[in-house]
Amino acid sequence: MPTMNIIQAIRDATRLEMARDPRTLLIGQSVQGSLFGTGAGLVTEFGPERVIDTPLAESTTAGAAIGLALTGYRPILEHIASFSLASFEELFLLAPSWKMLHDQAVPLTTLLVGGGGSGSPDHSIVPLGIGLQCAGLKIAVPSNAYDAKGLLATAIADPNPVLFMAHIHTLADRTEVPDERYTIPFGQAKIVRQGEDVTVVTSSFGVTLAMRAAEAVADEISVEVIDLRTIEPLDLPTVLASVAKTRRAVVVDQDINRGGLAAELAAVISDACFETLLGPVQRIGRLPVPVPGGLIGDLFIHPNVEQVVEAIRATTKVTANRRQG
Repeated sequence: MPTMNIIQAIRDATRLEMARDPRTLLIGQSVQGSLFGTGAGLVTEFGPERVIDTPLAESTTAGAAIGLALTGYRPILEHIASFSLASFEELFLLAPSWKMLHDQAVPLTTLLVGGGGSGSPDHSIVPLGIGLQCAGLKIAVPSNAYDAKGLLATAIADPNPVLFMAHIHTLADRTEVPDERYTIPFGQAKIVRQGEDVTVVTSSFGVTLAMRAAEAVADEISVEVIDLRTIEPLDLPTVLASVAKTRRAVVVDQDINRGGLAAELAAVISDACFETLLGPVQRIGRLPVPVPGGLIGDLFIHPNVEQVVEAIRATTKVTANRRQG
Protein backbone atom coordinates (compact mmCIF):
# COMPACT_ATOMS: atom_id res chain seq x y z
CA MET A 1 0.00 0.00 0.00
CA PRO A 2 1.47 3.40 -0.93
CA THR A 3 2.19 6.13 1.61
CA MET A 4 0.87 9.65 1.13
CA ASN A 5 0.89 12.95 2.95
CA ILE A 6 -2.35 14.86 3.49
CA ILE A 7 -1.92 17.06 0.42
CA GLN A 8 -1.46 13.99 -1.80
CA ALA A 9 -4.43 12.27 -0.15
CA ILE A 10 -6.66 15.29 -0.74
CA ARG A 11 -5.57 15.48 -4.37
CA ASP A 12 -6.17 11.76 -4.83
CA ALA A 13 -9.64 11.94 -3.30
CA THR A 14 -10.47 14.98 -5.43
CA ARG A 15 -9.28 13.24 -8.60
CA LEU A 16 -11.30 10.10 -7.87
CA GLU A 17 -14.48 12.07 -7.12
CA MET A 18 -14.07 14.19 -10.26
CA ALA A 19 -13.54 11.04 -12.34
CA ARG A 20 -16.64 9.29 -11.00
CA ASP A 21 -18.97 12.30 -11.13
CA PRO A 22 -18.70 14.98 -13.86
CA ARG A 23 -20.63 17.36 -11.60
CA THR A 24 -17.67 17.61 -9.21
CA LEU A 25 -15.59 20.77 -9.69
CA LEU A 26 -12.55 22.32 -8.01
CA ILE A 27 -12.69 26.08 -7.60
CA GLY A 28 -10.44 28.57 -5.83
CA GLN A 29 -7.38 30.78 -5.99
CA SER A 30 -4.49 29.21 -7.93
CA VAL A 31 -6.02 25.73 -7.95
CA GLN A 32 -4.72 25.27 -11.50
CA GLY A 33 -1.23 26.32 -10.40
CA SER A 34 -1.84 24.56 -7.11
CA LEU A 35 -1.16 26.98 -4.27
CA PHE A 36 -0.98 24.12 -1.75
CA GLY A 37 -0.62 21.22 -4.17
CA THR A 38 -4.13 19.86 -3.67
CA GLY A 39 -5.03 20.42 -7.31
CA ALA A 40 -1.67 19.74 -8.95
CA GLY A 41 -2.11 18.25 -12.44
CA LEU A 42 -5.91 18.12 -12.27
CA VAL A 43 -6.43 20.84 -14.88
CA THR A 44 -4.54 18.70 -17.39
CA GLU A 45 -6.82 15.74 -16.70
CA PHE A 46 -10.17 17.54 -16.35
CA GLY A 47 -9.72 20.89 -18.10
CA PRO A 48 -10.16 24.52 -16.98
CA GLU A 49 -13.97 24.20 -17.05
CA ARG A 50 -13.78 21.88 -14.02
CA VAL A 51 -10.62 23.19 -12.34
CA ILE A 52 -11.46 26.86 -12.05
CA ASP A 53 -8.99 29.56 -11.00
CA THR A 54 -10.58 32.56 -9.32
CA PRO A 55 -9.43 36.10 -8.48
CA LEU A 56 -8.66 37.38 -4.98
CA ALA A 57 -12.33 37.79 -4.15
CA GLU A 58 -13.28 35.27 -1.47
CA SER A 59 -16.86 36.42 -0.96
CA THR A 60 -17.63 36.44 -4.67
CA THR A 61 -15.99 33.06 -5.17
CA ALA A 62 -17.94 31.52 -2.28
CA GLY A 63 -21.16 32.95 -3.71
CA ALA A 64 -20.34 31.45 -7.10
CA ALA A 65 -19.61 28.06 -5.47
CA ILE A 66 -22.98 28.12 -3.71
CA GLY A 67 -24.62 28.98 -7.02
CA LEU A 68 -22.93 26.00 -8.66
CA ALA A 69 -24.10 23.74 -5.83
CA LEU A 70 -27.67 24.99 -6.22
CA THR A 71 -27.64 24.22 -9.95
CA GLY A 72 -26.62 20.57 -9.61
CA TYR A 73 -22.83 20.67 -9.31
CA ARG A 74 -20.71 19.46 -6.40
CA PRO A 75 -18.04 22.16 -6.03
CA ILE A 76 -14.94 21.84 -3.87
CA LEU A 77 -14.02 25.38 -2.84
CA GLU A 78 -10.44 25.85 -1.67
CA HIS A 79 -9.71 28.61 0.84
CA ILE A 80 -6.87 29.69 3.08
CA ALA A 81 -8.58 28.97 6.39
CA SER A 82 -8.40 32.51 7.77
CA PHE A 83 -9.79 33.98 4.56
CA SER A 84 -12.98 31.97 4.87
CA LEU A 85 -14.02 34.78 7.21
CA ALA A 86 -13.96 37.12 4.20
CA SER A 87 -16.87 35.05 2.88
CA PHE A 88 -18.57 34.64 6.24
CA GLU A 89 -22.11 35.37 5.05
CA GLU A 90 -21.89 32.85 2.22
CA LEU A 91 -20.17 29.96 4.01
CA PHE A 92 -21.39 30.32 7.59
CA LEU A 93 -24.88 31.80 7.10
CA LEU A 94 -26.38 31.24 3.65
CA ALA A 95 -25.09 27.75 2.78
CA PRO A 96 -26.00 26.10 6.12
CA SER A 97 -29.49 27.64 6.27
CA TRP A 98 -30.49 27.23 2.61
CA LYS A 99 -31.97 23.76 3.03
CA MET A 100 -34.29 24.91 5.81
CA LEU A 101 -35.27 28.15 4.08
CA HIS A 102 -35.74 26.83 0.54
CA ASP A 103 -35.78 23.01 0.82
CA GLN A 104 -32.84 22.79 -1.56
CA ALA A 105 -29.58 20.95 -0.88
CA VAL A 106 -26.22 22.76 -0.99
CA PRO A 107 -23.57 20.05 -1.67
CA LEU A 108 -20.60 22.38 -1.17
CA THR A 109 -17.29 21.23 0.30
CA THR A 110 -15.04 24.06 1.50
CA LEU A 111 -11.43 22.91 1.80
CA LEU A 112 -9.67 25.06 4.40
CA VAL A 113 -5.86 24.98 4.65
CA GLY A 114 -4.03 26.87 7.37
CA GLY A 115 -3.88 27.11 11.13
CA GLY A 116 -1.67 28.28 13.94
CA GLY A 117 2.03 28.50 13.21
CA SER A 118 1.76 30.01 9.74
CA GLY A 119 3.77 33.02 10.92
CA SER A 120 1.20 35.60 9.86
CA PRO A 121 -1.71 37.18 11.78
CA ASP A 122 -4.06 36.83 8.80
CA HIS A 123 -3.12 33.21 8.00
CA SER A 124 -3.23 31.56 11.43
CA ILE A 125 -6.90 31.60 12.41
CA VAL A 126 -8.76 28.30 12.84
CA PRO A 127 -12.42 29.37 12.37
CA LEU A 128 -14.01 26.08 13.42
CA GLY A 129 -15.46 27.34 16.68
CA ILE A 130 -17.48 29.81 14.63
CA GLY A 131 -18.62 26.96 12.40
CA LEU A 132 -20.01 25.10 15.41
CA GLN A 133 -22.44 27.98 15.91
CA CYS A 134 -23.88 27.52 12.40
CA ALA A 135 -26.54 24.82 12.43
CA GLY A 136 -26.59 22.87 9.17
CA LEU A 137 -22.82 23.00 8.64
CA LYS A 138 -20.74 19.83 8.95
CA ILE A 139 -17.07 20.03 9.94
CA ALA A 140 -14.34 17.46 9.19
CA VAL A 141 -10.91 17.74 10.82
CA PRO A 142 -8.55 14.94 9.69
CA SER A 143 -5.26 14.37 11.50
CA ASN A 144 -3.65 12.08 8.90
CA ALA A 145 -3.67 11.25 5.20
CA TYR A 146 -5.77 8.08 5.49
CA ASP A 147 -8.59 9.94 7.23
CA ALA A 148 -8.21 12.93 4.93
CA LYS A 149 -8.90 10.87 1.79
CA GLY A 150 -11.86 8.99 3.26
CA LEU A 151 -13.44 12.00 4.96
CA LEU A 152 -13.09 14.16 1.83
CA ALA A 153 -14.87 11.54 -0.29
CA THR A 154 -17.68 11.53 2.29
CA ALA A 155 -17.82 15.33 2.31
CA ILE A 156 -18.08 15.66 -1.46
CA ALA A 157 -20.91 13.13 -1.62
CA ASP A 158 -22.81 14.79 1.24
CA PRO A 159 -25.81 16.94 0.23
CA ASN A 160 -24.98 19.41 3.02
CA PRO A 161 -22.25 22.08 3.17
CA VAL A 162 -19.06 20.79 4.78
CA LEU A 163 -16.01 22.59 6.14
CA PHE A 164 -12.94 20.39 5.70
CA MET A 165 -9.92 21.66 7.64
CA ALA A 166 -6.35 20.58 6.82
CA HIS A 167 -3.97 22.00 9.42
CA ILE A 168 -0.70 23.32 8.06
CA HIS A 169 1.38 21.30 10.55
CA THR A 170 -0.17 18.00 9.47
CA LEU A 171 0.31 18.42 5.72
CA ALA A 172 3.66 16.63 5.41
CA ASP A 173 2.88 13.69 7.71
CA ARG A 174 2.76 10.43 5.77
CA THR A 175 0.74 7.27 6.32
CA GLU A 176 -0.45 4.30 4.27
CA VAL A 177 -3.42 5.15 2.02
CA PRO A 178 -5.21 2.77 -0.37
CA ASP A 179 -5.22 3.67 -4.06
CA GLU A 180 -8.94 2.94 -4.43
CA ARG A 181 -11.83 5.13 -3.34
CA TYR A 182 -13.18 4.67 0.18
CA THR A 183 -15.26 6.72 2.61
CA ILE A 184 -15.15 7.33 6.35
CA PRO A 185 -18.53 8.07 7.96
CA PHE A 186 -18.95 11.38 9.71
CA GLY A 187 -19.53 11.30 13.45
CA GLN A 188 -17.25 8.35 14.21
CA ALA A 189 -14.30 9.22 16.42
CA LYS A 190 -11.31 6.90 16.69
CA ILE A 191 -9.35 5.87 19.77
CA VAL A 192 -5.79 6.18 18.46
CA ARG A 193 -4.09 5.26 21.74
CA GLN A 194 -5.49 3.08 24.50
CA GLY A 195 -5.02 4.22 28.10
CA GLU A 196 -6.39 3.86 31.61
CA ASP A 197 -5.62 7.06 33.56
CA VAL A 198 -6.54 10.11 31.43
CA THR A 199 -8.55 10.69 28.24
CA VAL A 200 -7.27 13.36 25.83
CA VAL A 201 -9.93 14.46 23.35
CA THR A 202 -8.72 16.33 20.28
CA SER A 203 -8.57 16.51 16.48
CA SER A 204 -6.34 17.54 13.57
CA PHE A 205 -2.89 18.75 14.71
CA GLY A 206 -4.01 18.30 18.30
CA VAL A 207 -3.73 14.54 17.78
CA THR A 208 -0.02 14.93 17.02
CA LEU A 209 0.44 17.00 20.18
CA ALA A 210 -1.56 14.54 22.29
CA MET A 211 0.34 11.49 21.03
CA ARG A 212 3.69 13.16 21.74
CA ALA A 213 2.51 14.20 25.21
CA ALA A 214 1.19 10.69 25.94
CA GLU A 215 4.55 9.21 24.99
CA ALA A 216 6.37 11.76 27.18
CA VAL A 217 4.46 10.67 30.30
CA ALA A 218 4.08 6.99 29.40
CA ASP A 219 6.29 5.80 32.27
CA GLU A 220 4.04 7.42 34.87
CA ILE A 221 0.57 7.94 33.32
CA SER A 222 -1.46 5.79 30.91
CA VAL A 223 -3.10 8.18 28.42
CA GLU A 224 -5.99 7.41 26.06
CA VAL A 225 -6.17 9.65 22.96
CA ILE A 226 -9.35 10.19 20.95
CA ASP A 227 -9.20 11.62 17.43
CA LEU A 228 -12.64 13.15 16.82
CA ARG A 229 -12.20 13.22 13.00
CA THR A 230 -15.37 15.33 12.71
CA ILE A 231 -16.56 17.92 15.22
CA GLU A 232 -19.99 18.27 13.60
CA PRO A 233 -21.42 15.68 13.89
CA LEU A 234 -19.64 14.97 17.18
CA ASP A 235 -19.17 11.42 18.47
CA LEU A 236 -20.04 12.03 22.11
CA PRO A 237 -20.72 8.35 22.98
CA THR A 238 -17.08 7.41 22.28
CA VAL A 239 -15.81 10.40 24.25
CA LEU A 240 -18.06 9.82 27.26
CA ALA A 241 -17.38 6.08 27.37
CA SER A 242 -13.65 6.74 27.47
CA VAL A 243 -13.94 9.39 30.20
CA ALA A 244 -16.20 7.09 32.23
CA LYS A 245 -13.32 4.57 32.11
CA THR A 246 -10.37 6.87 32.86
CA ARG A 247 -12.34 9.31 35.08
CA ARG A 248 -10.14 12.21 33.93
CA ALA A 249 -10.24 14.34 30.76
CA VAL A 250 -8.11 16.83 28.84
CA VAL A 251 -9.45 18.65 25.79
CA VAL A 252 -7.01 20.04 23.20
CA ASP A 253 -8.23 22.44 20.49
CA GLN A 254 -6.52 24.76 18.01
CA ASP A 255 -9.09 27.51 18.55
CA ILE A 256 -9.65 29.78 21.54
CA ASN A 257 -11.06 27.95 24.56
CA ARG A 258 -13.79 30.44 25.27
CA GLY A 259 -16.99 29.74 23.36
CA GLY A 260 -15.49 27.04 21.15
CA LEU A 261 -15.13 23.26 20.91
CA ALA A 262 -13.01 23.02 24.07
CA ALA A 263 -15.64 24.85 26.11
CA GLU A 264 -18.44 22.71 24.66
CA LEU A 265 -16.67 19.41 25.29
CA ALA A 266 -15.61 20.41 28.80
CA ALA A 267 -19.20 21.34 29.66
CA VAL A 268 -20.70 18.16 28.18
CA ILE A 269 -18.11 15.89 29.82
CA SER A 270 -18.50 17.62 33.19
CA ASP A 271 -22.27 17.28 33.00
CA ALA A 272 -22.47 13.69 31.76
CA CYS A 273 -19.59 12.33 33.86
CA PHE A 274 -20.08 14.43 37.00
CA GLU A 275 -20.42 11.42 39.29
CA THR A 276 -17.32 9.65 38.00
CA LEU A 277 -14.83 12.47 37.28
CA LEU A 278 -11.94 12.60 39.76
CA GLY A 279 -11.01 16.16 38.83
CA PRO A 280 -11.97 19.11 36.62
CA VAL A 281 -11.70 18.80 32.85
CA GLN A 282 -8.48 20.46 31.65
CA ARG A 283 -8.62 22.63 28.51
CA ILE A 284 -5.77 23.52 26.16
CA GLY A 285 -6.39 26.02 23.36
CA ARG A 286 -5.14 29.16 21.68
CA LEU A 287 -4.60 32.14 23.92
CA PRO A 288 -7.47 34.68 23.62
CA VAL A 289 -5.33 37.37 21.99
CA PRO A 290 -4.87 38.53 18.39
CA VAL A 291 -2.34 36.41 16.49
CA PRO A 292 0.98 38.28 16.53
CA GLY A 293 3.19 38.69 13.50
CA GLY A 294 6.23 36.46 13.11
CA LEU A 295 6.51 32.73 13.55
CA ILE A 296 7.81 32.78 17.15
CA GLY A 297 4.96 34.93 18.42
CA ASP A 298 2.45 32.92 16.40
CA LEU A 299 3.65 29.61 17.82
CA PHE A 300 3.73 31.01 21.36
CA ILE A 301 -0.04 31.51 21.57
CA HIS A 302 -1.02 28.14 20.12
CA PRO A 303 -1.10 24.79 21.97
CA ASN A 304 2.13 22.83 22.31
CA VAL A 305 3.25 19.48 23.68
CA GLU A 306 4.48 20.92 26.97
CA GLN A 307 1.05 22.40 27.72
CA VAL A 308 -0.65 19.08 27.04
CA VAL A 309 1.83 17.26 29.28
CA GLU A 310 1.21 19.81 32.05
CA ALA A 311 -2.56 19.39 31.71
CA ILE A 312 -2.29 15.58 31.86
CA ARG A 313 -0.15 15.78 34.98
CA ALA A 314 -2.39 18.43 36.53
CA THR A 315 -5.50 16.26 36.42
CA THR A 316 -3.69 13.33 38.01
CA LYS A 317 -2.22 15.61 40.71
CA VAL A 318 -5.72 16.84 41.53
CA THR A 319 -6.75 13.24 42.07
CA ALA A 320 -3.75 12.50 44.28
CA ASN A 321 -4.35 15.61 46.37
CA ARG A 322 -8.02 14.73 46.87
CA ARG A 323 -7.13 11.22 47.95
CA GLN A 324 -4.59 12.54 50.47
CA GLY A 325 -7.18 14.99 51.78
